[in-house]
Formats: sequence, structure tokens, C-alpha cells
Amino acid sequence: MTDQFNKRTVFNQIIDEQNEGIDPYKTLKGHAEEDQDRRIKSTESFLKTLGTVEDFTDYITDKYKTIILKSYELYENKYNDVIDDSLCIEIWSDGTYLVTNETLHYDCKSEADLRLLKELFLKTSFCVDVTELNKNGHKAMVDVEARAKNLKELEQLIKEYRVCNSNYLKDKVVEIVGDDGNIYFDRKIDR
Repeated sequence: MTDQFNKRTVFNQIIDEQNEGIDPYKTLKGHAEEDQDRRIKSTESFLKTLGTVEDFTDYITDKYKTIILKSYELYENKYNDVIDDSLCIEIWSDGTYLVTNETLHYDCKSEADLRLLKELFLKTSFCVDVTELNKNGHKAMVDVEARAKNLKELEQLIKEYRVCNSNYLKDKVVEIVGDDGNIYFDRKIDR
């Protein structure tokens, strides 16, 4: 028993000497920050494969900066109007991603539009939040959002959103030639 005790004591002394001056909290914190930085960089690279990415992190209020690490607008570059073309992607400190159109929500002018949006997103991972307006010819504002645990789920959510968005807009847009010579879709009538 004494030999066992002595070996353990010597081992602990060696470990203590190796770790002298190292703050274990700072070391853990440093690794966590490195992991977050890697996650952010890999997410940015991934999003760039799906469209144009604009960093909106500076617009996160101080109250949420410890919860939301990064915020991006992802543009599909398919529609002429950013309202129709963008999707907000947030990287959260808990390891999840939030995908939402909350910053540029759907603006429904009719009950039929509202019903169509609800039907399109019904069998997806997205939650639908409807704010009834009934003023100035607008029926409601509709926000959708969903969470992803990893990049594969994030990719799936972005694809789901884009399919629903395209189906919602298919009868509302026409092809146009943009100033850059590329073909885009634009709304048939002014909103």
C-alpha cells in the first residue's frame, strides 16, 4: 500500500511540475475559443459554396453577443430583390445554427398567400410565426425558423427553405436581365 501511495504521490508531483504556471481554466477556455473559431471558419466556407455571404455580426445587440457568435445573410443570387433572395444564418454558442427569414420576412397581402406559406412549410423542419396585420392591404407578416446541430443539417434546412421559397414565389415573379447581364427573377407587380 505504501508503494502504491508513493508512486501516486511522485506521479502527482511530476504532473504538478509540468503544469506549473498553467491555469487550467484558461487552457480549457482557449481550446473552446479555438473550436469556435474553427467552427465559424468552416461555416463561412460552407455558406460561400451556397451563395453570397454577408456578415451581419456587428448588428447583434450586446445583450445577445454571448449567445449568438456570428450572424450572416446568405443570398441565393436567384432573385432581384434581397427580400426574396436572403436567408439569415446564425451561429450560436451552444453549438447550434439558427436559420430564419426574420430579418426580411414574408409580407402576405392576402389570405391565399398566408395559406400557401403555411402549407409549404407545414411538412418541413421550420416553425412558422404569423403576425396578423390587417392594415394597408397587408394580411400578415410571416417568419420561419429552424435549428440545425451541424453543417449537414444546416445544408438540409437551407435547401428546404429554398424549395419552399421558390414554390411560394413561382407565380409571383418573371425573368429579367440584371444590370450585370445575369438572369434573375423579379416580382411581377410592385409590393
